[in-house]
Amino acid sequence: MTVSHDGALDGIALICTECGRLIRRDCALAASDNPYLPKCHHCGGGVTIPMSR
Repeated sequence: MTVSHDGALDGIALICTECGRLIRRDCALAASDNPYLPKCHHCGGGVTIPMSR
């Protein structure tokens, strides 16, 4: 997922692609050195927006 600025994720919950945890946007951004590539604060995995099929 590409995010153009850190405000683009305001109000969105994210899900870790590694461990499956739901993560608040603020927690994901705080776990990353690069605010444009948020990471899971639990396992360090990448995160994405939850999707339904």
